[in-house]
Amino acid sequence: MSVSGIATVSPFDVLQTYVSANTTDVPLNLGQLVTTPDGRWFRLGFNNTASTTLAACKVAQGPAVTSGYQGGAVSAQSIGDTQITYTFTGSQTIAANLFANGYLGLITGTGSVIQYAISGNSATTASTTVVLNLRDPIVIATTGTLTANLWQQPYGAAIIAPTTLTGSVLGINPVAIAAQSYGFFQTGGIALALNQGGTAVGLGLAPSGSVAGALATVGATTNQVAVADQAGTDAAYSFVRVQID
Repeated sequence: MSVSGIATVSPFDVLQTYVSANTTDVPLNLGQLVTTPDGRWFRLGFNNTASTTLAACKVAQGPAVTSGYQGGAVSAQSIGDTQITYTFTGSQTIAANLFANGYLGLITGTGSVIQYAISGNSATTASTTVVLNLRDPIVIATTGTLTANLWQQPYGAAIIAPTTLTGSVLGINPVAIAAQSYGFFQTGGIALALNQGGTAVGLGLAPSGSVAGALATVGATTNQVAVADQAGTDAAYSFVRVQID
């Protein structure tokens, strides 16, 4: 099955996981937003680890942001081109299609500022360049000194959020997701989540700085991702209202 846009799925659907060997059974694109009839929001993600299961009802994040993906030079392109060469700000080893479902943002030069979706990329080993395949062709010819940012699809490599965030917060997976498997991450509505430190009803919640995957009362330097709908008890699970989407 293949669907696009904001699809409606059942509460049963979001409790399912899919092994990567059966990608034809995966009904959505990575990061695609769906909703359930009860008003919750989810996005499909992938556990790209070799052997680590993502525990249920914990906050997940995407891969660590890499500085080499910002401000790199890109090749000049003509209208209609569907490939572009990106030069990293340092040597990188990149797996094939690491940037699939991600974005290229041209930020300087003639033809900027504009964002293009990426459909795939070549593999590189200790290289300073990578060839990107664009989902849609170039619409404005580019010339001059061109620089761009790369954005890797964060839902393609989910991990439990560490105590110091290094990537985008994805949401809360309602069931455990085995290594090399797809599953759903809740980004809006009522969810069960692990608490750290205790939280009064109605207070904002942010990823914990001391317990990986937990939520704690939001502080001055943390980013709110949920609100406590029940009083949270340290090291216990309680209902929260997720506010990522």
